[in-house]
Amino acid sequence: MNKNHTLQSNIFKGHQGSIYTLEQMNQGHFLSAAGDGNIVRWNIHDPSSGLLISKIESGVFCLKYIKDKNLLIAGSGKGNIHFLDLNKQSEIKNIQAHSSFVFALAVSDNQNSIFSVSADGHLFKIGLDDYTVVNSKKIASHKLRDICVLPDQNKIIVAEADGCISLIDTENLNVLDRFQAHESGFSVYTLCLSEQSGLLYSGARDAHINIYAQNNFTIQDRIPAHNYAIYKLLFNPSGNYLASASRDKHVKIWDPSSMKVIERINHAQHQGHINSVNTLLWLDDENLLSAGDDRAILHWNLKTLFTDLRK
Repeated sequence: MNKNHTLQSNIFKGHQGSIYTLEQMNQGHFLSAAGDGNIVRWNIHDPSSGLLISKIESGVFCLKYIKDKNLLIAGSGKGNIHFLDLNKQSEIKNIQAHSSFVFALAVSDNQNSIFSVSADGHLFKIGLDDYTVVNSKKIASHKLRDICVLPDQNKIIVAEADGCISLIDTENLNVLDRFQAHESGFSVYTLCLSEQSGLLYSGARDAHINIYAQNNFTIQDRIPAHNYAIYKLLFNPSGNYLASASRDKHVKIWDPSSMKVIERINHAQHQGHINSVNTLLWLDDENLLSAGDDRAILHWNLKTLFTDLRK
């Protein structure tokens, strides 16, 4: 870790509630959504550019943007899934799918359907051609927190609040396998897949990052990574670096080949977040956004850091 790098580039402010999700639109714009219900579009190069896209009264906890359709999908605090046509700047469908918070959305490989998980323990599959429910199933009596699509396998992985992870087929939503991933009773908040290695990564309330073989979910490593719950894990587009966000107010950058910390981004050293960091977004291989309970989106330019590491 090098403490001498100047990393922060821009600060985006305007939300009146905790920010839970960030989503990229194109190279010039990204989206944010928060507990205040506001979905805002930002110009990456202009922190004063925030434009309100939509307001959902019950708050927004997850977003998915489908570029080919210019379609934005939002999961709300009341269990609704909102479909927004950004060409027409209007909502085209509002489905009362769940009875409680929609925590995560994931788009299928062929982009024909979207999956949602919620605090009500249900998994939904919704078609993107006609925006109707294709299938739904109660997976657990506890919260479901995240979804990861396994490419070309017709399977998804779901993170659960009891510390377990489930493998589910995308056709019938049947649970094919379920295993204790993290400490029992410690919610698994985030999942991500390394396209380079094929390994699966999870982060949880036990503050550990776990790494698994994708073919049989055998734990390869268990790393004490933060002081408090890990809310987001995300690889940069090339897969060379892993970022983690935590309730301990830190963002950490990892070398996935060794799982050594390259940089700790915090308030003391880098004017980082003063509250929990809830979500992350890589704009490209060297630019990272983070956001959380302090209602701010921080832009980190990591080019100099990564250049020095390659020397």
